[in-house]
Amino acid sequence: MLGGPPQQFGAGEVRRGDVGGGRDLGEWTCGAGLRAALPFGVELGCLWSLRQNIISADQRRAMSRKRASRLGLSTAGDLRCGVDPKLPTQPRRCHPDLVKYWRLIQIDASKRSAIRIVSTPVNFYHALPSIFLSVREPPYVNVWLVHANTHLAMLLTFPGVALVTGAGGTGIGAAVAKRFAQSGCTRLALTDINAESLAKTRSALREIRPEAQICSMEGDISNDSFVSSFAKHVSQTFGRVDYAVLSAGVLGASLRSHETPVADFDRITTINYRGTWLSSRAILSIMLEQEMLAEYPRQRGAIVNIASQLGIVARPAAAAYCASKAAVINMTRSDAIDYSKDGIRINCVCPGVIETPMTIGSEEVVHRLKPAIDIAPMQRMGTTEEVADAVLFLCSTRASFVQGHALVVDASKELVSQFNTLLSSESYFGLLATIEAEALKPIDFLSPVSSTASFSDNLASLQPRLKETEALYIILRRHATAPHLIAITYVPDAAKVRQKMLFASTRLTLTRELGSEHFRETIFTTTASELTPSGFDKHDAHNKMDAPLTEEEQSLGEVKRAEQEAGRGTGAREIHLSQKMKLPMPDDAIAAMREVGQPNGRVLTMLKVNPDTESVELVPSTESPTSITELSQAISTTEPRFSIFRYTHTHNGTETSPVLFFYTCPVNSSSVRPGHKAIKDRMLYPLMKRAVLAIASSEAGLELAKKYEVEEPSEITEESVLSDLHPRVEVRHAFSRPKRPGR
Repeated sequence: MLGGPPQQFGAGEVRRGDVGGGRDLGEWTCGAGLRAALPFGVELGCLWSLRQNIISADQRRAMSRKRASRLGLSTAGDLRCGVDPKLPTQPRRCHPDLVKYWRLIQIDASKRSAIRIVSTPVNFYHALPSIFLSVREPPYVNVWLVHANTHLAMLLTFPGVALVTGAGGTGIGAAVAKRFAQSGCTRLALTDINAESLAKTRSALREIRPEAQICSMEGDISNDSFVSSFAKHVSQTFGRVDYAVLSAGVLGASLRSHETPVADFDRITTINYRGTWLSSRAILSIMLEQEMLAEYPRQRGAIVNIASQLGIVARPAAAAYCASKAAVINMTRSDAIDYSKDGIRINCVCPGVIETPMTIGSEEVVHRLKPAIDIAPMQRMGTTEEVADAVLFLCSTRASFVQGHALVVDASKELVSQFNTLLSSESYFGLLATIEAEALKPIDFLSPVSSTASFSDNLASLQPRLKETEALYIILRRHATAPHLIAITYVPDAAKVRQKMLFASTRLTLTRELGSEHFRETIFTTTASELTPSGFDKHDAHNKMDAPLTEEEQSLGEVKRAEQEAGRGTGAREIHLSQKMKLPMPDDAIAAMREVGQPNGRVLTMLKVNPDTESVELVPSTESPTSITELSQAISTTEPRFSIFRYTHTHNGTETSPVLFFYTCPVNSSSVRPGHKAIKDRMLYPLMKRAVLAIASSEAGLELAKKYEVEEPSEITEESVLSDLHPRVEVRHAFSRPKRPGR
């Protein structure tokens, strides 16, 4: 992205380039795109706004309201960033409660050089490597928000045009398209055979990135004339294709070869193989005629084909499908050789069993795939987002030396087994892992120096295991309270290119496969010195460091400290890196929640937030609703509420009593004029929700079957709740067996 080897920049350091030229850089904004890029559904309720000091605070607020209205946000509070005072611009810093150490990097898209690097405090996750902010006005610089420990070379950005086939619905193609939009790609071309599902993907992309240009066309990729017309339409609309992800495919019935109808075999191979080849052929013709992007001087284009693990290892009663995916893998390898000299990279991803409409669309398919799920290390289906992350890596400059590769990585049974041992036994200090034969494999446990040794003392057993030429995954037990573990990806600069590629692309897979709830934070490092006691001390001090304060903000800090001493305010509560907040909960509220979980106890507990004391309180109520309709009538229509309800009902002759959680925040909340939510309510309730859910689970012992978040109680209906609790499964009948001649 910046060119040259990875470099680390300290806070306040400036790398000046031939950019800016003293011009007014104007305003950089991001609303829905920023929210969509955040994991775990973080609700900011704010419009990100950075502006030079030449405008007043009133002007800033007016502009924020206007942009918030355009983006469909109900409130537009400023989330303000701070910078080093030596730099020419001085936006304000954020609220004192939102303090973590990040850097804002502004990059000229044409010259690939940083304008400035600044320190900015924002309350986001340590594990999040980067968040892309879109730019709407000249000089069209890319604005990145990056953690201070992140290498600049590890960031992903996608200028240019992305094309995705099979992009409808909720499958892999749709997930890839959304990831492109979240990563800053503003020009997307989509196709799918289903017009309705394609429209849903378009709508989802509009929510993620309202300014995106989206070109879409319904059609069958196994039809040569359609593929040609679609490619021509994309070329006329955008003039180029920089990233192509070919994900359209079908599964077919589970039949042995002598039972498989010729029509069924033709359908599978025509879509999976011929359709992928036709699409790749048309896209290659476009890529060969286009110039390389200025941002990617060594890449004319990148194609990623979606194959399958069944193209490598076969399974019974799937000859046509296995053959079609094996054909895609070998087509990928052959094309990679042919087009390397043209600067076009071609790779493929080979997922296992992924949760898509194709794999969960019928009971017959689910039953057929169950053995494959049972022998998988995590004993679950993968998610489309996990595949999308691997796809975007192969499209990015981080994979600029990867060609003709079939990426298959998952956690082995041995790693899962040893990880469970680490969790259950305190006899071990850590666990080392690596990648072998496209799988995450354990190496060895790390034993503590002694039973009373501290974390710093135990690091002495880690240093001898670090090599200057070998990448390594390191899982360490560091914290006394859950989550106890930290995950470290150690990739030294002298490691082999292939190792760097695999470890960089699968570090998120490691925590996902083993369970992200077990990890407090993730760390990426390239030097062994950062994994010493002094290195961790520096890391901790850096995370706690505050940005420079103005005199006005210093006076506000005094007010905050006074609140903390009085035991009030959000600053008085402990906020962990995982965004879990500990707050005092009245005993009567916890007791009321426990009752909901008892068969003969109360069926409804409602909680509210007191905005003055910023604490959760029990809402006195004698309501005992017996249906969802009665529940919606019992919930307040003027104030936000947390409602925990035991819903006893009969389904298919069996009585069940799942416990449900509802968060309602009516538009006409009290204390503000009609039509607007109370700003403090909107800030406090989402912040408190995670803590309330944690207490309901850990202290009240409740197992919540479903969680709902709506504005008005009237949106809670019996039909929607029942459809969520008992989703219908449509069974698709297999092709009928052909009759023999003469019958």
